[in-house]
Amino acid sequence: MAAYSKERRKLDLKICTIIAADQLYSYLGMAETMLPEEGTHTFVVENFRNDQLTRNRQGKSVSMFQWNEMLTSQMIGALKYAAFRMNDSPVILQEPGVVLSNAKRWAPFKWPKGHLSDDKSAYCHLAFYAMNAGLIDTVDDILQNGQEKMW
Repeated sequence: MAAYSKERRKLDLKICTIIAADQLYSYLGMAETMLPEEGTHTFVVENFRNDQLTRNRQGKSVSMFQWNEMLTSQMIGALKYAAFRMNDSPVILQEPGVVLSNAKRWAPFKWPKGHLSDDKSAYCHLAFYAMNAGLIDTVDDILQNGQEKMW
């Protein structure tokens, strides 16, 4: 969650985390109580697509999601419904490959050799959205709880 100041053209991160399935509804409830009467929130979310087949180490096709409950898809659906109830707030689904390949150029932290941590991935998605929407000019316009230095 981030607060945006139009006058200052700054985003102030309040929560930059991955929300587990068991926490989603309490976060959405909190977001609903913070909603201005005529206002909306904007939810920026990493998209999820399932690839029905993947290859195992022997090169054979195997079903990766067979009998999987698809919690990520359920969470995105719950978020979309909650956003609809919050004055039809927009839900921005971003493809991870597009965002993270761009973020390597401007991220304010050292890019790891392996997997990017979830909090930094969430930050990249927010920054990518905010810059492309014209809300901020650079990642230098993002604060965390009013602090200039984040990482």
